Amino acid sequence: MKKRFFFLFSKLLGINRQARIKWRQRAFLTPFILLILFFSFTKQAWSQSSFSLDSSITYDINQEGKAFVRQDITLKNEVPEVYAQSYAIDLIGFKPENVKAESEGNSLTVNKEQKDNKTTLRIDFPDARVGKGATRLFTVSYEITNFAQKIGEVWEIYLPRQGDIEKFNSYQLKVLVPINFGNLAYASPEAKSKFKKDDKIGLEFDKETLLEKTGVTLGFGNFQVFSFTLNYHLENPLNKEAKTKIALPPDTSFQRVFYEDIDPRPKSIVVDNDGNWLAEYYLSARENLNIKATGYAQVFPSFQRINFVSEESLYKNTLPQPYWESDDPQIKNLAQNLRSVKDVYNYVVNTLNYDYERAKPNVQRLGAKKVLENPNSAICMEFTDLFIAILRAKGIPAREINGFAYSDDPKLMPLSLVSDVLHSWPEYWDERQKIWIPVDPTWQKTSRGADFFEKQDLRHFAFVIHGENSTYPPSAGSYKLGSEPTKDVFVTLGGKPDLINNKLSADIQLITKIPLTFYQAKFIITNSGQSALYDQKALVYFDNKLVKEEKITTLLPFNSYEFYLDIPFSFLAQKTPAKISVQFVNTTKEIKGVKDQVLLSNILIIFILAIILVSFIIFSFNRLKLKLALSNFFNHRKDESNI
Repeated sequence: MKKRFFFLFSKLLGINRQARIKWRQRAFLTPFILLILFFSFTKQAWSQSSFSLDSSITYDINQEGKAFVRQDITLKNEVPEVYAQSYAIDLIGFKPENVKAESEGNSLTVNKEQKDNKTTLRIDFPDARVGKGATRLFTVSYEITNFAQKIGEVWEIYLPRQGDIEKFNSYQLKVLVPINFGNLAYASPEAKSKFKKDDKIGLEFDKETLLEKTGVTLGFGNFQVFSFTLNYHLENPLNKEAKTKIALPPDTSFQRVFYEDIDPRPKSIVVDNDGNWLAEYYLSARENLNIKATGYAQVFPSFQRINFVSEESLYKNTLPQPYWESDDPQIKNLAQNLRSVKDVYNYVVNTLNYDYERAKPNVQRLGAKKVLENPNSAICMEFTDLFIAILRAKGIPAREINGFAYSDDPKLMPLSLVSDVLHSWPEYWDERQKIWIPVDPTWQKTSRGADFFEKQDLRHFAFVIHGENSTYPPSAGSYKLGSEPTKDVFVTLGGKPDLINNKLSADIQLITKIPLTFYQAKFIITNSGQSALYDQKALVYFDNKLVKEEKITTLLPFNSYEFYLDIPFSFLAQKTPAKISVQFVNTTKEIKGVKDQVLLSNILIIFILAIILVSFIIFSFNRLKLKLALSNFFNHRKDESNI
């Protein structure tokens, strides 16, 4: 019975006759070894010391996003008693097609088994490679449709981590994509090397790099584009005129917004300390007003410009706020024990669990302190609040971004079609780079293992920034009149118009300070176009001579900038301009100066002075003449009296 039992197991394990004899002799001393090898997402069931593995896998992607996969595997025996009968590869989330395997020019049998979202490829070996050092080289190839997906303007690729990579002596991963996919927008982890091969861009990863991450995430493209229509509903319940503001999606270091229209136009748009764009409206008594903003936003993989941030603003971004209880003892204790920003991020991801039942309109926000008491009831707000609170307790500036994030999560998509379920994610201040860095602990928790700490994924579109205040301003989608949820935010992925039309205009107005003498010029630069302008100069010329460079740091769309300049008054208008002009970007405005007026005033002044002078001379002459006449008269009378 024992012999029969041993024979069946030895056949199952692929042990040859000679080896069976040896094993029979020491059956009670040598453990059985399971020889079916698993790759990717399955635990290696074989003894690591029995075999050594080396692998090189290449994903060659075509224009349609289809991947042609080739995996070269070297399997080497490390002990003389065992050999492998087969090799298994598990693919989760992928359905391979045209699967083939070969070894030394001979085809190998491949059995494909599909179960749920997992496909197992089992390659059977026709012969036995016995003995220590015996090596088998074989290749597995297959195709995966829609391996790379184009999301808007960006090609995205996600490769889950291959399970038990540490079991390989060497492991090399290559990804080849067409050059016209665009520049590499982001890669996590960072590729060990980059290269070009024919009309392809290549990225190479090694074992050490891949061990650090849960998968490989790649994005190709220069930017992502979101087209949007946002509806705002305002109400003035007062019996008098009232001013109110709405928050428009702003430019940030990572995004640029273009407005096709805002109807009706705001009185003005101002920027607050956090960088929000606040459009001002005046509502009459008891007036209801519906506002519609349309446009598109470009989101970039790296920062495009650095917005100036004052020390005072950074300090305010470290203070406690409602929902960010950074002065709470428990949160302060966490801040002391978590050493780095990444430690805080990992703690939030590992501690909180996403509650899909709470992902609905008008849900009550818990905040950092309460979510620690209810870690299984978190949604994006709580992931963000806890991250911010702990960082602020460490003295690191942190803030919340509220906006739209493109998600293919089937649990969230149906709800977002009928109401405005937006997303929130945090940013922290990087003192070395002097920029705000966005991260997303929520998506880190709910994704398939993609990294949302090291990279910007181009799926996030910011509506408002909450730094100095944890609740103000309200985001687009929050300006509603009734209690019923309505759909006011419409965002799609789409290409931007080819022509970006910045409608700029300039005007010059002359202001009379003292008639015919002292004048002042008022310059008005208006941006009626689609986007904001930054760090531009308005050049003022007097008779083609540059006299002033007015630096305009920010000029928002549908806004104006004003500045003043005194016009010189000079003798005979020698230094007074005959024409005044201002140039700003691609627009120029020129008007006639006040040279003629100043010259006329000079002539009038000279004439008046001349009259005064002549009158004075005549008066003085007559006075002298009179004085002489009187003197002569008295002298004559004196002479007569002497006679």
